[in-house]
Amino acid sequence: MLSDKETDKRIGACLKEEREKRELSLEYVGKSLGVTRATVHFWETGRNAISASALKKYCDVLNLPLDKFAKKVFNNL
Repeated sequence: MLSDKETDKRIGACLKEEREKRELSLEYVGKSLGVTRATVHFWETGRNAISASALKKYCDVLNLPLDKFAKKVFNNL
């Protein structure tokens, strides 16, 4: 079982990978979510945990269903 911090890092790494795959900037995602680029960066590095509602909105920006994202994050546990 992953610790909370490990989970935050894993979620963040997957968010970053998906954002970069779509060639979206931190600024674009932040503006779309109503947060700063620093906040997005902190989520992506696992420094700060992302809330469930922000995660849903982030996945919407990525045009990625939340259930598919969750499978990607937790597939190999």
